Amino acid sequence: RPSFRSFLPLCYTFCFRYKITLDKYSLQQGLYMNVSLRKVEQEADLALSPSG
Repeated sequence: RPSFRSFLPLCYTFCFRYKITLDKYSLQQGLYMNVSLRKVEQEADLALSPSG
């Protein structure tokens, strides 16, 4: 049967790839959230600022 030592590199590789994918995803989500928040802030500023 495969030893634990030969299984470790595979686990590391998988975890590393998973982490990279997760980081990419969270980065995209973060950028999207930032853009959305910025839009909301701009609209709030426009609504709150006295016109004229």
